Amino acid sequence: MPDTPSPIRNWSDSLETRPAALARPTSVEEVVEIVRDRARYPSPLRPMGSYHSTTACAVADGGTLVDMRGLNRVLEITETRVRAEAGAEYIDVAEALRARGLEFHVALEIGNITLGSAACCATKDGSYPGEAGQAGAFVSAVRMVDAEGELVEIGEDQPELFRALRSSYGLMGVIVEVTFRVRRAKPVAVVHRNYSTQAFLDALPELRAREGSLAFYIFPFADRITAQLRGPAKARAWRNPFVWRVRNFGVAYAVPLFVRALALVPGRGLRLAVMRAFDAMSRLLLALTLRARSTRASDQITRYRYRPKLACFTFNIWAFPEQDYPDTLRAYQTFCRAHLEVHGYRPELLTVGYRVSPSQHALLSYSFEGPVLTIDPVGFAGPDWDRFNAAFNIFCHSHGGKPLLNQSPALTPEQVEAAFGERLAQQRAAVREGDPSGRFTNPHFARLLRLD
Repeated sequence: MPDTPSPIRNWSDSLETRPAALARPTSVEEVVEIVRDRARYPSPLRPMGSYHSTTACAVADGGTLVDMRGLNRVLEITETRVRAEAGAEYIDVAEALRARGLEFHVALEIGNITLGSAACCATKDGSYPGEAGQAGAFVSAVRMVDAEGELVEIGEDQPELFRALRSSYGLMGVIVEVTFRVRRAKPVAVVHRNYSTQAFLDALPELRAREGSLAFYIFPFADRITAQLRGPAKARAWRNPFVWRVRNFGVAYAVPLFVRALALVPGRGLRLAVMRAFDAMSRLLLALTLRARSTRASDQITRYRYRPKLACFTFNIWAFPEQDYPDTLRAYQTFCRAHLEVHGYRPELLTVGYRVSPSQHALLSYSFEGPVLTIDPVGFAGPDWDRFNAAFNIFCHSHGGKPLLNQSPALTPEQVEAAFGERLAQQRAAVREGDPSGRFTNPHFARLLRLD
């Protein structure tokens, strides 16, 4: 029998869902049974991985939430591919690959993402030349249980259907197995450089032309950018096993906990002054300590724990055409300062950016039309963050941005329609054809994609 669960909250504690049934399958056969039995497992039926999404992707109020993490076996590894169950977490599969001298093409920072989510949802990382920064671009096949409870396999030999599936967010079926293309592991060098905003924009053509990837931290209240540059490792350089461990510990624990403690600083003016000093120290430490002539790319994949809750944070990410980014970046800094002046709030943590190469692997790929750079503010869930999000979405919409439907909260249907246009209509048609009864459609997606 399915569990009758208590309310379930996402990792960042920003969302809650109250399903009527919670299923925890450990086999494909159990998933088939769950999808077919609509009396015991009512609709909407939503598959769930580690629940890191910042949007209502997995909300199944009154329906069924299917926790896929019991299907977590690595089934096959060859020199060019890995095949695993959909509930396996990306970081665990990366470790299995590492033991064989292999790696994923994309080293996603959020290692808790499950392979099923990575196959059909939006992801991001800085792109190397000629490669996508989205994990789904390297998925070559999936097995899933469709709305009728049938087990089907879809792959690259069905390009149009596969393109819709890779941005389906679980709306076309419950993915139970995924095959990713992989490669021999390549050591990478990493360095962080500090710029003024204008100096960064002046250097941007050179940075994006180099043989490596580009990610960066935006400090809108200091008019500064810290660029993270990854590229080929130096020949015969000692492989540094510590640099990413330090970064991952800082991102997952130390920085959020320290910034939480700033709430104890009395007075808004003093608190903001301490935050500005912390931003300056962050830039210094990034440049001085997070550098290495050789590292493993997979070491940057981070395992985010569910405790302590005070270390949990949330975020919102939009992507912008590369040619428009200089104006967009300057406008974002102005927007942040104005929001602080009017509402007394700024995102507590850093704003992150990535350069992502073009990819048409998915209908709703945010880099479908060309290379993009992103803006990704990070903060703590709460009313102030919610108000900032709503204003930030309006800003991004007005600057031609494209959201990630699992990582851009508080979207409106109009914003989604403007971002994806005809491709959204194609995605909508594919979802309706694959699931005409709406077995997998929750109110969140019914509203955003206009499926009702």
